[in-house]
Amino acid sequence: MSVVTPATELGVIDVLRAAVATGERVRISGGGASARVSPGPTADRTSDVTCSTLGLRGVVALRPSDLVMTVRAGTSLVAIDAALREVGCVLPLNPWDADDQGTVGGAVAAAADGVTARNGYRWRDILLGARIALPTGDMVQVGASVVKSVAGFDVPKALCGSHGELGVITCLDIRIETIPEATRSVCFRQILGLDVARLVVHIDRLPIAPCGLIVTAAGPGDVYDVDARFSGRAAAVSATVKRLLATAIGDCRASVEEDAPGRWSELTQRAAERPPNGLHRRVAALRRAEPVARSGAQLSGSWVGDVLRGRATWVDSAPPSPPDVLTAALYDRVRRSFDPPGVLRRRALAGANT
Repeated sequence: MSVVTPATELGVIDVLRAAVATGERVRISGGGASARVSPGPTADRTSDVTCSTLGLRGVVALRPSDLVMTVRAGTSLVAIDAALREVGCVLPLNPWDADDQGTVGGAVAAAADGVTARNGYRWRDILLGARIALPTGDMVQVGASVVKSVAGFDVPKALCGSHGELGVITCLDIRIETIPEATRSVCFRQILGLDVARLVVHIDRLPIAPCGLIVTAAGPGDVYDVDARFSGRAAAVSATVKRLLATAIGDCRASVEEDAPGRWSELTQRAAERPPNGLHRRVAALRRAEPVARSGAQLSGSWVGDVLRGRATWVDSAPPSPPDVLTAALYDRVRRSFDPPGVLRRRALAGANT
């Protein structure tokens, strides 16, 4: 299998056209980090050519006053973070980025939202527009480089989690935000399962919603760690943390650790790893945290789980559910509309809960 790293969008188009002419399969690759999060079963594990986006690097435009940045797909998440902090901004989420190798295009294609997000943002919420190279030889622009737009169908959302099946993402328009005044975290250690359910609900009902709320199995038996992270105005964050530290649920108060050094980096790194053998990562939509807190089965099977506004992720031993016939047919129709020649490597739809 050959690997090509085009440095321009025209170079990407040439790779796809050559594959169509020779009947080869093309696999799209970024830094090789984000895709490890949830690779899922593949319908076709073989590819003749790997097209790497690492040659497409750099920030194209950065408009802090509009809260928008335009960046090439092969740019590393580390480089993006550094560029944004120079102008007092950050991404609204913290993508999975194993060993600092992740690229922004790979994170979008793998829907690697990470374990912290402002107000439950995901890539589908902050991706405003994109340029895509299609196997037909066309270069298309979808969405717009503004926060509010009514320009046609919201195609950028389809790219989030597409795993390189719809086209090669070459450039992205992303919503950014200013760095919060304050960010603080609290960790409750060695909490029993019944107390975890009550604690999660209590945290989710605080005046400031946590930008990250993680439940982690802390050892054998029904014992867990609960990490909560808050960001926003300094006074509001301080008041919320003070109220949380006064929480008395079981033995929670005695086991609180505030601002544990490196804790969130460790949790984010763990989220980028594949679950241990026999375990599967799941994602589900939630209205609030109560459904996760009420389900003892989900907690007891948890390896690392996060609860965000409107979304929850956990790891357990049950395999993902297969997609229903209608969902699979719709997905295949969308894929074929983007890739009529069938050049891009395919993967089976992993189901609505992954």
